[in-house]
Amino acid sequence: MKFLIFIFPVLLFACSSTVPYYREVVAHKYDTREIFLRKHLADYRGKSVCFITNASGLGRYMLWKSAANQNLLLDLLRAENIHVPKIFTPEHGLTGMEEDSGNQYIKGSEIITIYNSHSQNEERYVDHFRECNALVFDLPDAGVRPYTYRSVMTMSMRAAAQSGSRFILLDSPNPATILGIAGPVVARENFSVLGEEEIPFFPYYTYGELALYYKNKNALSLYLQIIEMQDYKPGRHYQFTSTSYLPPSPNLPDFRAIECYWIGIFLEGIQMDEGRASKDPFCTVGHPDFMAGKAPPGNKAVSYEPFSYPALHGPFRGRLLNGFRIEVHDPEKYDPMKSGYELIAYILREYPQKKWFKKWSSGNYALDLLTGSDSMRLALENGASYELWNDSHAAARKKFEKEMDCCELY
Repeated sequence: MKFLIFIFPVLLFACSSTVPYYREVVAHKYDTREIFLRKHLADYRGKSVCFITNASGLGRYMLWKSAANQNLLLDLLRAENIHVPKIFTPEHGLTGMEEDSGNQYIKGSEIITIYNSHSQNEERYVDHFRECNALVFDLPDAGVRPYTYRSVMTMSMRAAAQSGSRFILLDSPNPATILGIAGPVVARENFSVLGEEEIPFFPYYTYGELALYYKNKNALSLYLQIIEMQDYKPGRHYQFTSTSYLPPSPNLPDFRAIECYWIGIFLEGIQMDEGRASKDPFCTVGHPDFMAGKAPPGNKAVSYEPFSYPALHGPFRGRLLNGFRIEVHDPEKYDPMKSGYELIAYILREYPQKKWFKKWSSGNYALDLLTGSDSMRLALENGASYELWNDSHAAARKKFEKEMDCCELY
């Protein structure tokens, strides 16, 4: 296994588990990928291991050679008599640069995209998973509940429980822990590809912790093994940690985009352009009917600067959009939940002639599925203050926080 030593940066340590889950502290300061490859991969010689990943995780070593090792990871695994029959990718494919599908860059392994994989579609993945002795989940987090990678995790856990495959999760940082537990807890009737967990909009916890919670809450008979991070301390701003930023999707190229995304994601619930095709995605937003040079009021933590730009795709493609750029001045103090709410409230007040709340083909309001509740939309329609709306969800957040006592890892 010496070839593995040079592939990954030495950052963090991990733990392993069996069913029932338990923690084993490992005294190696490697990242979760390195620990899995060094400590656990040898257990699967002569067996089949499938990966759920993209170029922000182990997938990049399947696509490109590293400076330290001129062999692709898949070639090295095959040399160790480890079969990789299938690779599963989330939205944006293995490269992380596509809109919704995988790619054919890899020979010898079938690539299957797990996207739009809500519960009614999961049965078809059970047969795929039966070909895998172990499934390795290695995807980045964007910090919010309505994130399709998170839905890939929960669907894959359910399918793995049915197929009998081991589920190995390589934990990754939650970039939004500085925000604490915030927003409404999703109602089951609003489960969709944007989330099937009864968790808040900003859940605070990592994939690993939420996977434990999901397993326990749904009584899944699943072999779950979590490779933990070392020295991970929630509540710190991402830029003050030693963690490298790995873009989770083509629309989130840098941490500025993530900070704007935490506000801009709410605008996906109304008739707006979120600047996905701009050079400043989610930080540049607009609409053709907005007044040029006009922007919402800001505060000391976040401001809005007037800005006009052409729409390169979407419903307003080919039109000049008037809008504004989101500028976060104090990332440790700004409240994206409040900013998103008040931003939509401003648009409803300033442009009352339009029907802003959009519906998806399912007939559901987009904002309801994004936030997990119809309460935000109804509160905005009724002119309620952010504080009144937010306080109405405090008890549900407190209940969730108490339930997470069983599953905290950091």
